[in-house]
Amino acid sequence: MFIIDKPTMYENADNKTNKSLASSVVIGSVQLLTSASVPLNISLYFKISPEYQPNVSATYLCSFYDISNSCWNETGCTDALFNRALSRYECSCNHLTSFALIWLPQSQLGSYGRTMRVAK
Repeated sequence: MFIIDKPTMYENADNKTNKSLASSVVIGSVQLLTSASVPLNISLYFKISPEYQPNVSATYLCSFYDISNSCWNETGCTDALFNRALSRYECSCNHLTSFALIWLPQSQLGSYGRTMRVAK
């Protein structure tokens, strides 16, 4: 695992959507000793970085950077749940790559079909 705390190179990496970076970027990789496919479920925990705090009402998404399409993508990741007790967003993904918490203006949420849920 590798964490980029000041991910400036990812700030404008997505020119296709209105999704914006909200956290550090976490990069995960593992070398398998066999060629057999192993089911994977990685838990991710994000705090909103002060420099990426949105100034509009926003919804947060657990995303990975899709290098094939040059955009943030939520495929294979669960909805971001806010854990009030720990003041962080939590999610899981079924693959390894570059992950971040992304925010999207709530006015555009309908086009992505996601809802924000709050963990208790």
